[in-house]
Amino acid sequence: MRIDLMEVLSGRMQADLAVVNGRIVDVWSGRVLSGGIAVKGGRIVRVGDISQMVGPGTRVLDARNQFVTPGLIEPHAHAYHANMNMTEYARTLLLRGTTAVTEASYFAGQMAGLQGVRFFIDELKRTPLTVLFQSPALGYLQNLELGLPGRPGGLTGPELLETLDWEGNVG
Repeated sequence: MRIDLMEVLSGRMQADLAVVNGRIVDVWSGRVLSGGIAVKGGRIVRVGDISQMVGPGTRVLDARNQFVTPGLIEPHAHAYHANMNMTEYARTLLLRGTTAVTEASYFAGQMAGLQGVRFFIDELKRTPLTVLFQSPALGYLQNLELGLPGRPGGLTGPELLETLDWEGNVG
């Protein structure tokens, strides 16, 4: 893959995707630059002048002088507070520029155990959002720190440990 990226940079291979005529927001410097974005194999190859990277097989998207920014990451939210299913939750986030979200679905763990957590995370993963899954520790700990028994049907300790091995678990 790296060789393909270098080939595109050198102009010997064309990009898979080119976003042209954009106003690119450099979130690091705060500047707005005119230009495009070249993509090969799902990776950004260059931002700026990409004219030598566009060929007949390149899919071209015209940004029509609109702002182009990196996707936002929602580092802390509770999806259940939105009072909508995960598909509608994802649609709402995506329309506002959020492309990645951390989610533990501990609320589901409190109510329906491991099966509930899996249900909500699986629905969220079927959306275009990048899901940064976190083990739902609060789904297990509810009431335990008060010396009370865990909620009937809630997440058990072994189930919580099982989530550590789930694909995409980041914490």
